[in-house]
Amino acid sequence: MINKRNKEESWGRECWGMTLTELLVSTALIGIVMLGVVSVEYASKRSQENMSRKSIVTTRTSAMLLHIVKNAALAVGDVIDVGIRIRTTGGINSRYACFRQDIPQTPGNYSDDTWVCYTRRTTNKVHTCNRTSPGACTSFTTTLGTATALSVTYTADRATQTNRVDISITSLYDDSAPFDPDGNPRVIMTAQVNPTGQSFF
Repeated sequence: MINKRNKEESWGRECWGMTLTELLVSTALIGIVMLGVVSVEYASKRSQENMSRKSIVTTRTSAMLLHIVKNAALAVGDVIDVGIRIRTTGGINSRYACFRQDIPQTPGNYSDDTWVCYTRRTTNKVHTCNRTSPGACTSFTTTLGTATALSVTYTADRATQTNRVDISITSLYDDSAPFDPDGNPRVIMTAQVNPTGQSFF
């Protein structure tokens, strides 16, 4: 009788010991799994936020680029009086890129045309304005967006009768903060335009 009771108590202790060990192992495994789930969820959330920021800055940059491309493509001029003026010297607020538009549709008369100009100021804001002559836009003009860099160049080759406007815009999600591929993405967009209204004769 005593021997049987000792066996039952021994068996009970062994079962309880295994159950406690299993419980501890299970708890540890659940903790590891939960840590993995939280890590994946955090990484996924960061990735989604970065993709959202990249999408926003891409949309803003492409809108600015399309605005400049449209007016560069419509620039009118000839070899004597090229309807494109670009100033890259002096202070940043005095630099500009301007394209002459034949608004009244009088191809033989440049004097009544309108110039569409672009200026990137020290605040990183890109302004556009309509002028009677080429020049930098003031701070009271239309703001297209923000860009950390704006480059516009014009190349013409009379021998091959080809011309080209190269445009490059660099933008950050937050232009007041440094570039960070995870938190502050950067977008660089370029375009090449051949103005159809340019004549080599």
